[in-house]
Amino acid sequence: MPGFGDVVVVVPVLNEEEALGRVLDELLGVGVPAERVLVIDGGSSDGSREVAASRGVRVVLQEGEGKAGAVRTAARLVDSRFVLFMDGDYSYPARYAPVLLEAARRGGYDLVIGARRFSRSSQPLLYRLGNRLLTWFFNTLFGSSLSDVLSGMYVVRSRVLREMLFEARGFGVETEIAA
Repeated sequence: MPGFGDVVVVVPVLNEEEALGRVLDELLGVGVPAERVLVIDGGSSDGSREVAASRGVRVVLQEGEGKAGAVRTAARLVDSRFVLFMDGDYSYPARYAPVLLEAARRGGYDLVIGARRFSRSSQPLLYRLGNRLLTWFFNTLFGSSLSDVLSGMYVVRSRVLREMLFEARGFGVETEIAA
């Protein structure tokens, strides 16, 4: 498998001091060089920025608010072929980063989305039901067969990301990117 020279891994955070170190350690552990990781901080009041800096990764303050602001900031800053987004709350295993990236490369896809495996411990029932309903609606509307339209771990081609209008303001940005 080729390396990570054509990707920047973007980790949006807001007060993720407790989980961020594990996320970054796993990313570095699967071979992502520290210079290919960009933590975009939404104005954390905890030690998130310091945790990221201690791992030698680049940290920037995001422009705007919410997750959509972090994605817009990444679109402006990143000049690699691909961007791999990964939430900073340790809800996704970094070991799948190379798998998603390889799928995007080999398949020529503009977007590859990682799907979570939901359990009682991973997400409250109301959120799981809401995600399933939204994913079903999305699939019906677009004729797709996604299993997790709200996933916070995905690879997107940078040029596609830069072409987006970004109407969404919060976590709906993942749905907008998928659409």
